[in-house]
Amino acid sequence: MRALKFIGFVVLFFLAVALLLPLIMRKEASTSKSVVIEASPVIVFRQVNDLNNWKKWSPFNLDDSRMSLNFSESQLGEGASLDWISDDGGSGGLKIIKSEPYKLIKSELDFGNHGNATDEWIFEATDSGVKVSWSLKLTDLSYPFGRYFGFFLDGLVNPLQEKGLNKLKSISEKESESLKISHLKVKAILGIGLQDTIGFDERYFFMNDNKQKLLKYFSSLRYQPAGDAFLLLIPLQNEKYFTTYGFPVYDEVRESGGVIQFEIAEQDAIQAEVIWNDSAAVKIHSELQLYLQENRKKYAKILEEYYTVDSSSMMRVSYYLLP
Repeated sequence: MRALKFIGFVVLFFLAVALLLPLIMRKEASTSKSVVIEASPVIVFRQVNDLNNWKKWSPFNLDDSRMSLNFSESQLGEGASLDWISDDGGSGGLKIIKSEPYKLIKSELDFGNHGNATDEWIFEATDSGVKVSWSLKLTDLSYPFGRYFGFFLDGLVNPLQEKGLNKLKSISEKESESLKISHLKVKAILGIGLQDTIGFDERYFFMNDNKQKLLKYFSSLRYQPAGDAFLLLIPLQNEKYFTTYGFPVYDEVRESGGVIQFEIAEQDAIQAEVIWNDSAAVKIHSELQLYLQENRKKYAKILEEYYTVDSSSMMRVSYYLLP
């Protein structure tokens, strides 16, 4: 009987301690882990900013067939969200609430009955690449179990952060370098050319059909263009573009037979260039459109310019930005 009473007192003592300790524990907890990745900040940022990429490097095994994932319509940047249901890990959700290319990403985490948290990523450019810091912050920890979780947060979460960052490093360092995108003011162009309304994928046929016509027209005027060919595309409805194919000129040129003179005003734009081929053309537009989406910018028109450098056919693309 005495032994049972002693055991009872011991149990009560430890239970009291277990309930009293959380009263002096903090209601907040945070943990952070960092890694230096030998890749551009743009490459690494995009691995985190696009929630669909998390399946490749997340330490939470989002590619597990036993886990059900539900993505929002947009999976990129602010507003993108992901909900999951797992027999092993329970249910929860993540939503990006702040995205500053290519420096910062902040997310809200919802663990259902287990509470909420804030996830933060900081990308700092270094001489060798980018330093990536992944932080998790818990607030309003529940009494008593939430506060115990917060107390042991480093030991529980740091290994997962380290695993995820190492995966992120491995994937990012294998990625090819993104195109260099410049933000600049494109100079005004006085040009002469032919116009039509076409689909985006029809633009090269439009150029080929009209190149000789324009060159013959210049020859008939005994006039030399001021530079290489270009294509101007202004988006319309139904995925059509009001398209102009032409050449720059120094001054006014006589119009005739559908060949007209026009001027493109100076305007802020983003720009990149590549050695031209069909796959490079797709890549340059994809990269520029992704840049626009990440930076929440819209464009008014597209300028494609074609020129030769050291026997290489080059393509320069500018997206004219809306104010």
